Formats: sequence, structure tokens, C-alpha cells
Amino acid sequence: MAAACAEKLSTRSERRSRRRCWMLLMVGAMIVQVTEVKLFVVPRESLELDRRKALTTAVVSSMVSAEPAWAGDVFAKRPKQANDAAVKPIGKVDQFGRELVEIARPKGLAKKLYSFDLPVIPGKVWGDYSKQDLKELGVIFKGKFGNETENAVLQSSVLAGPADADYIENIRSKNYTEGYGILRDQETPEQIDLEWTDFERRRRTYYKVHYFMRVLRDLSTKEDKKDVLILFSTLEPQVENLQNLWTTVRDSLKLGR
Repeated sequence: MAAACAEKLSTRSERRSRRRCWMLLMVGAMIVQVTEVKLFVVPRESLELDRRKALTTAVVSSMVSAEPAWAGDVFAKRPKQANDAAVKPIGKVDQFGRELVEIARPKGLAKKLYSFDLPVIPGKVWGDYSKQDLKELGVIFKGKFGNETENAVLQSSVLAGPADADYIENIRSKNYTEGYGILRDQETPEQIDLEWTDFERRRRTYYKVHYFMRVLRDLSTKEDKKDVLILFSTLEPQVENLQNLWTTVRDSLKLGR
């Protein structure tokens, strides 16, 4: 009798042990699956950067930072951080009364490839997503100037750097979807002005993006001469409010300093 009871208890114990092992195995498999999924989940900002990789590498000599090196506090008039900012207001305003900040690259060398003025938008912040290298030639600034939904889709941005002839030709020759495409294409020996629309896709929704670009040609006889471009992009609903921002940026671009 005692032996039979002991055998039953042993059998039950083995069953419980097997169940625990099975549960541990299942939990382990779930952890592995979750880990594998996480390895392939890319944050929304990274997806945006990947989609714009071709644009960025064509214009800027390296990939932009995923987060701003500084949050543009000098533009937002926050004195505590402004003392450490790499760029400071230059004491002049545009025709709309907005204070201007001079951007010149490369910032670590006395000889500049180009410079332009970036307007301060009252109550808004420009984020500097450029590579923080004293010899870096490219810049990219982003700002949230739309409503909450628009800002979550795409921040307005100003991007500048050495121009790439293939990139410009790709814009002109691209087969655009109906409702998108080149709106303006003017060229002189000294410069090119382009304006066009394209789209950004977020899940199943398509958002219309407006692009403005100016290219300044280096007409010198230097062997290392470089054309320079500046590009402004924003969502279509913001164009009316921000177009005069582009006008200021575009007209201030110059080779050297």
C-alpha cells in the first residue's frame, strides 16, 4: 500500500516537473520571439532618416544625427543654453522683422564654403541635426512649425551643403505620381532654382511635401571648386505660412562668407 502511494506521488511529481519545464520552455520561446521582433522594429525617426538617406548623402557629406546636438535653444531665446551654442544671433533682421542667425560651414575653418541666414521664429525652436565636426560641410536644421499631427509626420527642415549634379538631374527626370512634380525650374549660368512636390507615406496615409531649392554655381577656376545648394522642405499645408521663411534663407545664401 505504502509502495503504491509512493509510486503515485512520484508520478505526480514527475508530471508537475514536466509541466514546469514545458512552461519554462514556452516562456523562453516567447522571450526569444519578442527579442527577435524588437531587433527588427525601427523607430519612426530612423525610418524617416532611412527614406531620406539618398537625399542626405547627396547633399551632406555624412549622415545626419538621429537627435539634435543641441536643441536650438539659442533660437528660442533661452539664455542659459545660448552661452554654449555654436551659433549666435548676428544682430540683424529680415524684411519681416525676424532676427537672423548666420550659419557658415565649415565652422572650424576660417575659409568658409558658404553661409546663409536662418530666421528666428518667435516661440519656435530650430534643432541642429548636423554632424558635429569642425570640418563638416553639410548642415540640417529641423523645426516643428505645424500642428501636432503635422509635426509628428514631418518636421520642416533646412538642408545645405555641396551640390551634386546627379541629385539635381534625378529631381528633374523623376517619374512623379500624378498630382506631384516640378512646379518651377529656372536656370542661369550662376544659379538654379527648383520647386517641386512629392509625398511621404506614413502607414497607409500619403502626405504631400513641398520642396524649394537653390543651387549656386562656383564659377571660379579653382581645382577644388564646389557648387552649393540649399533646400527647404515642409508639408503642403504649411507652405503659405512658411514660404517667406524660405525667401529669406534663399536670398541670403552666398559662396564663401
